[in-house]
Amino acid sequence: ELFTALQSKHSLQHYLRLVYNVIQMPLTLCDTSFGVLAAAPSAVVPDAENMEIVNGKQYVKFDVTLEMDEKRITPRILEAFRPYVCRDSKFPYEIAFQPVRINRALVAYIFCPGREEGFNSVDLELIEFLAQILSIEMQKNDSFEVESGLKYEYYLQELIDGHFSSDEFAERRLLQLKRKPQPYYFMLHFSFDDPESKHAASNYYYEQILNIFPEGMVSVIRGRLCMLLPRSEPKALKDREKQALMKLLDFNRMR
Repeated sequence: ELFTALQSKHSLQHYLRLVYNVIQMPLTLCDTSFGVLAAAPSAVVPDAENMEIVNGKQYVKFDVTLEMDEKRITPRILEAFRPYVCRDSKFPYEIAFQPVRINRALVAYIFCPGREEGFNSVDLELIEFLAQILSIEMQKNDSFEVESGLKYEYYLQELIDGHFSSDEFAERRLLQLKRKPQPYYFMLHFSFDDPESKHAASNYYYEQILNIFPEGMVSVIRGRLCMLLPRSEPKALKDREKQALMKLLDFNRMR
């Protein structure tokens, strides 16, 4: 059923429901900003203690993500390729986390709160296989063009779409991405004078931009390279950066 679903366009929730119907344990798919992408059996996770809703989207609460760091859960998710099973005082049974990767980059993770009798090998095998299927489905929508930019993709997309309700909420999400908030930010969008003149993969341009602005948060949003540039003072470009950027733009016929 999972393979067959890939042949058509289905929501991410559709895949979670297929697996839920077999293992009968709730499944939640979260992005790298701890926002809920999909859940089963319900589209909304019924867990007010650990979840919050901001502008219609559900997130793992900030203090919960800090606890995940302190308990070394987040680093284990980042390192794992197979399901990571552990205990947590917030849940009565064993819980499982399964990374979803594109190539080797983490793009999301599946959370399963478990059940009284625990996980068996078939449960964990199916959750791992679900992650592989979700990886393929997520690549079908063409939004994941730059592997190393995936870490910031959700954050920049929501920022550009105006989904952050307050500065405080935006700062909390930055802290979850291990970025220290700065007093000033500039957004740079890159495009080509002639799209046909683009002569390399997106990763090439991404790396060139980061060579000039190592502190920048770069990703591909709707097919265009974007960078959120944090600054400690209200000046977007230093002279040396400006010279290097102009060369990059000239050489590649970019704007």
